[in-house]
Amino acid sequence: MLTRSEDNTARIWDASTGKSLVELKGHSGQVVTAVFSPDAARVLTASIDGTACILEAATGKLLAVLSQSEAVMSAVFSPDGARVLTASRDNTARIWQVLGSTPGPVPSWFPNFFRVAASRTFSEDGDLVPLAGPEWARMKAEVRAAALRDRTRYGQIARWYFGDPAP
Repeated sequence: MLTRSEDNTARIWDASTGKSLVELKGHSGQVVTAVFSPDAARVLTASIDGTACILEAATGKLLAVLSQSEAVMSAVFSPDGARVLTASRDNTARIWQVLGSTPGPVPSWFPNFFRVAASRTFSEDGDLVPLAGPEWARMKAEVRAAALRDRTRYGQIARWYFGDPAP
């Protein structure tokens, strides 16, 4: 079992005994997300300190630090474990290639995918506000349709997010 904490750590526990097995360190701020890689060999954490960390699950060894300009509020591995998607409080999301080759040029529809995934956008006065109603539904439908047509890794990531099968 994996938990995250306000003490800047995450922990792996033995679910049957309740014993802490591995303490995962690497952040200077509260950990808000902690997830296993698809093969359970690595753990990805996200923190208000503006970083996401990849750690070895068996030992807690810090393998990589992914930095953004503000708090990283969400982080997830791709289904193959080769990429990480992070979403930051600054209304940006990034794809990090953590194994293998790079995904290629970013398609024009992809920035709106991050707005849909984070469900936030900027108001006219520059405030960050949740997307809602018909505008959000329209944007989501447009992004989903573009992802279904896109045969690159970007399309694959968006299809994975929406739960759509590969074309």
